[in-house]
Amino acid sequence: MMIFSKLPNVAKDQFVLESIVEELFHTNELEGVGSSKVEIANSVRNEGEMNFFIDTFLYIILDTLEEMKNELKEKMLLLDSANEKISRVNHLETKNEVNCLFILAQHHFFGFTEGMTTKELADVMDLSQNTIRKITKHLLDKSFIKRQGVRPAYFSIDEVFLESE
Repeated sequence: MMIFSKLPNVAKDQFVLESIVEELFHTNELEGVGSSKVEIANSVRNEGEMNFFIDTFLYIILDTLEEMKNELKEKMLLLDSANEKISRVNHLETKNEVNCLFILAQHHFFGFTEGMTTKELADVMDLSQNTIRKITKHLLDKSFIKRQGVRPAYFSIDEVFLESE
């Protein structure tokens, strides 16, 4: 019932209508009347409500996709900003450090976990875990990234670094 209360009124109305169609179908079936759900839904009494439901449902999907597109644009702008900030850092010793920092920035904006493990970074960067440990140690020493936990340790870009000018 909690989910139902969050639905738009149009969706609630359509749910009720669908329930009525379902009930009529089963009632007709019990009484031996050969009406299909489509026939019931498209009956004169229904006045094309299925088309209205489909249109409404498609508009809901379209609105959701539009929101997702806008969120993605915003994250891409943030990622571009992070990439620019990373490229301006002078004291990164290797291209692998730059790449690691950018991968952690991507994970910050698009990932679903608190950070990435050494193994995950090694897999993404196609480097050994020992090489990743050296890279992350240097980035930790320079306060570009932070570490959470031990075995497994999760590395993430330091938000202070991202937000600094």
